[in-house]
Amino acid sequence: MVKGYLCKLTATPCRPVDYEWISGNVHVKFNSLIGKRISIKATGNIRCVACEAALSKTYGEGFCWNCFSALPQNEACVLRPELCKAHLGIARDMVWAEANHIQPHIVYLSYTNTIKVGVTRETQIPIRWLDQGAICAIPVLRVPNRYIAGVCEVFLKQFYADKTDFRKMLLEKFPTDVNLINEKHNLLTLLPSELQQYYIDEDLLNTFLYQVKYYPYITKVINLPGDEMVEGVLSGIKGQYLLFEHGAAMNMRSQTGVEIELYY
Repeated sequence: MVKGYLCKLTATPCRPVDYEWISGNVHVKFNSLIGKRISIKATGNIRCVACEAALSKTYGEGFCWNCFSALPQNEACVLRPELCKAHLGIARDMVWAEANHIQPHIVYLSYTNTIKVGVTRETQIPIRWLDQGAICAIPVLRVPNRYIAGVCEVFLKQFYADKTDFRKMLLEKFPTDVNLINEKHNLLTLLPSELQQYYIDEDLLNTFLYQVKYYPYITKVINLPGDEMVEGVLSGIKGQYLLFEHGAAMNMRSQTGVEIELYY
């Protein structure tokens, strides 16, 4: 048994993608547990990932209300990049913004359960795609900051989805009728002239393989600590989700800050 706080799994772009849970001195290679019976039990303890204050609930990805309200990684433009004002010198923390938002960003197309458009800082490729469980992805535009990435994304949302249906993503295997290179080429004809300057000429298609024995039909999403525990044979891992043979799925990242005991 090991004990630690839930957090985003560290993904390594292997074939298949390798996932590791790191919490303090605890390091668990979850791929090695696929096919084995495991048990995850909430201890009842929750803490803020920033200040480590004891909590009864978290905000965002594992924060207390004060840290959620004050820290730069929780600004509205993290989820809605078109709202970013860092390029104008306006941010909660300009040092953080210069390191994270006033940096080259990529506007991309990926396939999760459908073709979707998204943005990420260039240094986050391909981790962003692995976190969302994408089967394939291709960079389309390279822009100088987060705001322009958001403007591009808002425009392209007229033609592509920008969210993933995680239940369908957890059932999906490699599509035979999706060609992201063709989609990228067609997209160029949709862009207004002021955005075409950011188009990436090279077709850098990425494909990903996840270690899943089989894709169960998801009948229950585990939310700790309310569900207290989940037990069963681990069928696979995709995105940030653990998949169990009996149809349960658990998102590790969304429950950041919850302390668990892992038995395997």
